[in-house]
Amino acid sequence: MKRWIPGVAVLCAMTGAGALVGMAMGSRFWPLFLALALGGLAVVAWLFRAGAPSEAAATRRSRGRRPGRSDADYDLEADASTDEQRWLM
Repeated sequence: MKRWIPGVAVLCAMTGAGALVGMAMGSRFWPLFLALALGGLAVVAWLFRAGAPSEAAATRRSRGRRPGRSDADYDLEADASTDEQRWLM
């Protein structure tokens, strides 16, 4: 629940500021207020997207043999699955 509080506060601040400016300027400027509201939501969405963690790295290939391959088809010299191995096992 605590992580939603800043978002709710920003949304309330945007709504309150829009209402105050809207009352001061009159109702004939509603397209401007709509554009400002959509722009504010877009900025908030962009900031949320920019602050999100990046996607996880791709998973590594498995070392096991593929199903359906026989031992005769397996070439040990061409196997590169342990080339980046850090420690000797």
